Amino acid sequence: MALKCIIRNSPDKAELILCVAVLYFITSCQDPFEASVIIKSSLCFGGLYTFLRETRVFHPRQHLSYQIEAEWRSRQLALIHAVILTVGSVLCFLEWPNLPEQGDWFITKATRSSNEAFYTCLFTSIFLGYLHWDLLWLIYHKADNYDLSSMVHHVLYISISHFLLIGDTYYFIRPYAWLSFTELSTPFLHLRWFMVLSGKKNSKWYKIFSICFALTFLFTRVVLYTFGLIDLWQARKIWLKFPLGIYLVVAGLHLGFALNLFWARKVLGALHRAMSNWSTNE
Repeated sequence: MALKCIIRNSPDKAELILCVAVLYFITSCQDPFEASVIIKSSLCFGGLYTFLRETRVFHPRQHLSYQIEAEWRSRQLALIHAVILTVGSVLCFLEWPNLPEQGDWFITKATRSSNEAFYTCLFTSIFLGYLHWDLLWLIYHKADNYDLSSMVHHVLYISISHFLLIGDTYYFIRPYAWLSFTELSTPFLHLRWFMVLSGKKNSKWYKIFSICFALTFLFTRVVLYTFGLIDLWQARKIWLKFPLGIYLVVAGLHLGFALNLFWARKVLGALHRAMSNWSTNE
């Protein structure tokens, strides 16, 4: 219902329909379990968005513009998704002892046991479902909330995740754990945004959320990501034997890192301002 409403009211119906068709096609190429989770995840986020819109649960008391309220709901979903994925990443780390030799880089579906890479497959599929929904949201709101960097991010990781799940083998199980853990910073990003829109930018909690966001962003998306890429290249003798498409995945992971470095410049500036304001107030 939420998806039909989006397409019906969209100023760019053709673009949305094409996007839905492409996403549905690549999802249908997945195994039944992954395809089912991806579709259910998208529907759940779409249904939750509709629920938030109709009930205005956890909305600001004052009525804001249509564009701001739509972004408010989108950020609520992003916060929920980030918490789910962060918890999922910890479960993915805990799967490593159950994996066979080199199974943290690839595992054949036919020989995989039920306790090997289950959480990686599950949370990758949930992640894909959210990205599908949010990409449609970004396209629908392109006229009033244009966010090219987020669109590039979503298309990049949708392509990577689908490629790593599809076929007879799961690839790059190990990198998924630290990649999904980067969502640790996302809740703080949205919490500080909610504080601004609620007129509480000068509050203690805004400063706490700002500092927590900056520190978790720099730790997970710059420091941890850097070590992840080092680990990736140390295992190059393994993945260089994978299908040629894996090289595009590696390139995509480096492009994602470049996006993080681009955002990190702004984050460092925000951290400096937050720490300065904290010191001044004290």
